[in-house]
Amino acid sequence: MFPDADQGMQDFIAVDGWRVTIRYAEGYFASLAEWINAQR
Repeated sequence: MFPDADQGMQDFIAVDGWRVTIRYAEGYFASLAEWINAQR
């Protein structure tokens, strides 16, 4: 569903052996809002 994301739903790139977060995965906030609304 989010191919370049880690468990924190953040996209990252590898730089010198380190994972550098570059943004939240596309669709993350929409999915989060949908989940929150379903809890009501």
